[in-house]
Amino acid sequence: MTKSNVNDNRLKNYADSIEYKKYLEQYNYIFDKDYFIDQEIHFLTDEIKLTIDNYNHSYNLTHNYGKSISCQRLTLYDNHDNQLYTTRYAFGKIFYQYIRHSNNNEYFVSGNDLMEYAIYNITKNKAYKFVSECRIDENSEEDCDNEFWYIKEWLYNPANNLIAVHGQDGMNCSTVTVCDFTNPEILPLKFKNLYKIIADHCQDGTCIAKRWTDNNLLELEVCEENSKIIYLSAQEIIALLNLK
Repeated sequence: MTKSNVNDNRLKNYADSIEYKKYLEQYNYIFDKDYFIDQEIHFLTDEIKLTIDNYNHSYNLTHNYGKSISCQRLTLYDNHDNQLYTTRYAFGKIFYQYIRHSNNNEYFVSGNDLMEYAIYNITKNKAYKFVSECRIDENSEEDCDNEFWYIKEWLYNPANNLIAVHGQDGMNCSTVTVCDFTNPEILPLKFKNLYKIIADHCQDGTCIAKRWTDNNLLELEVCEENSKIIYLSAQEIIALLNLK
């Protein structure tokens, strides 16, 4: 497999690879109607409806032990119930968000971690997906600093097209990754996890993205104990994104 282009801080996209297709195929059975649990309905806007079909398969059950796989199928419909877009997640806690971009396009972003995410341009009816090598190869030598156990929220600032992604890492600690969302269709997006950078200055990299201030500063709450508030400017974030 080709290694990442470190000069651009971007990973190779395996979304259309044979490896990723095989990864997904091993979970095809979970989407059988026998494993269907229920359906959730959410309205992203007055014109866009989202349905989430939940599936679950429990196995190796004993009195004290059992395993479970939960999967979801996400589908968007317009206000005439025409299907616009569908995607599915075979593992992980799902995340989705509606974003109105400064380019006047509407986007539906979904993903269960930053190694796999999908961006659907509602306005243009076009879908884009990114999968890193880390997702399909646990022994990958790729830089997986962007990995989340799950995402909680994307905080998008249309004034500078930057995003602060708030989530939990593999150790269940709050962490934040910043992202340039100027060109949502050019994948992979450029991300930078802030944990190591903040830890060098605050002795703890655990942080929560609170908000974008009125003067376009990213407000972060740092440290689980004796928390403090720090701010990053757009210029500082862009400089971090351009670090090699």
